Amino acid sequence: MKSSESLLKEAEVFVSNFIPTNVPEKYIYHNLAHTKNVVNACREISSKYEISENEKEILELAAWFHDTGYDKGSLDHEGRSCEYVETFLKEKNYNPDNIQHIKGCIMATKVPQ
Repeated sequence: MKSSESLLKEAEVFVSNFIPTNVPEKYIYHNLAHTKNVVNACREISSKYEISENEKEILELAAWFHDTGYDKGSLDHEGRSCEYVETFLKEKNYNPDNIQHIKGCIMATKVPQ
């Protein structure tokens, strides 16, 4: 299994290429800058609390992928984002329980919660 740092870097590279290439520019708020802001906010907030490194990784991976589903429109983008993160992480033999937690974090962004 990859180190957390390596996996998070791969996620950053993947999403940094995916969003500008696949998410239509009409979603001006749900762009790469927004995603990076969410990732940075997760890092800052999680550094202030006593949570495990595993939990920090889960939050950051969810932050990276949370809006990737906008590639096919806003309707059910959270569900597509979950599919994309699951595919990405399964290819890396990532812990299935953690994948479910990440998907739960992404689905928590669906309005109404």
